[in-house]
Amino acid sequence: MTAPVLSVRAMSKRFVALQAVDDVSFDVAPGQIFGIAGPNGSGKSTLFNIITRIPFGATTGSVMLEGREMQKLGPMP
Repeated sequence: MTAPVLSVRAMSKRFVALQAVDDVSFDVAPGQIFGIAGPNGSGKSTLFNIITRIPFGATTGSVMLEGREMQKLGPMP
């Protein structure tokens, strides 16, 4: 089996009393087309934001891109 290009583990985001994203995990394999679907307000944009850390990061969880932990890195130049 090929290692995933993107691996998201236990991503959550809380805004005070609102749990916007709760314990999301998935892998994206090389060449795979992967989509996130859901109704308005279901947390799709928030999930994208916490994966990229723009404009905010996750409350909990980790992102591995090609085997490298991304959540602890600083901004790219």
